[in-house]
Amino acid sequence: MPTKPEPRMTKIRGIAAFDLDGTLLRGATVCEVLAKPLGRLQEMERFEGFSEESDIAFARAEMARWYSGSAIADLTVHLRHAEWAPGARECVRQLQSEGIEVALVSVTWSFAVDGLQVN
Repeated sequence: MPTKPEPRMTKIRGIAAFDLDGTLLRGATVCEVLAKPLGRLQEMERFEGFSEESDIAFARAEMARWYSGSAIADLTVHLRHAEWAPGARECVRQLQSEGIEVALVSVTWSFAVDGLQVN
């Protein structure tokens, strides 16, 4: 009976975690990048100033309504317009090439974090 091949394991030498908005990305936030092609940039800019939990909950529900008629791929394609901080992409690639697992962390939508391309 043939044996199963051993799964290839990548040796991870460490983990580095980076926030997106204001750290790896500059200029427009992820939510602003997503809002612009939907014609909702002004509303999103207003939402960005919210600090009360009830206001933030309202903003999230409203944004979810904006996104509800779109496929994730149709939304995330706009993330190519996100402005990366100088050297950020190169830094992430260098860490990955050294065996460092890079985690992107954010309070933004998980589909947007998943759809953000480092390369």
